[in-house]
Amino acid sequence: MHTSITIEMLRRDCAQTVAQSALLLLVFASMTSSHSPHQHTYGEGDKPTGFHDSRVVQDQEHINEHLDGVAKMNASQMTQEELEFHYFKLHDFDNNTMLDGLEIFKALTHLLPYDDQDDVQKVDPRGKSAEQVTDERRKAEIVYYTDIVDNVLKEDDIDDDGYLTYAEYVLARRREEMREELRSKDL
Repeated sequence: MHTSITIEMLRRDCAQTVAQSALLLLVFASMTSSHSPHQHTYGEGDKPTGFHDSRVVQDQEHINEHLDGVAKMNASQMTQEELEFHYFKLHDFDNNTMLDGLEIFKALTHLLPYDDQDDVQKVDPRGKSAEQVTDERRKAEIVYYTDIVDNVLKEDDIDDDGYLTYAEYVLARRREEMREELRSKDL
């Protein structure tokens, strides 16, 4: 009996290690690859600060790119609600009608430039190579966007199940629209 408990513990540890490795691989893959180069990337000071950023959620070019070859739809003819629905649906990679943390992470990060080494000098003033500087930037971006994902799930995941349903997403978008409206009135 003691042996079977030990074997079961080893199996769980192995499964946990495999799951953690797969998660890490997915995170790094999402930071280094893209389904195609995007022309609508954001600069360092202009990158989206939240999952509900209307610049991203209602980006017609981005949605058209995803719909190309899948459906004969034109994002320029869609309502705001239709754009938001397609944005949500296009990032639900496993088609379970919910977004998990990795899907939210990918939705936020795939608009980033694929390779930003071009704007880094070969050696920075601290003596680091362009590759080292780029690696540091990517690590900082992972932390930055992981924090956003954590905040999205903390604020928007009403039933606290670790997933964002479409209903939760819509409620969060409306809340964000109200916040934006209040901010614009305060200015």
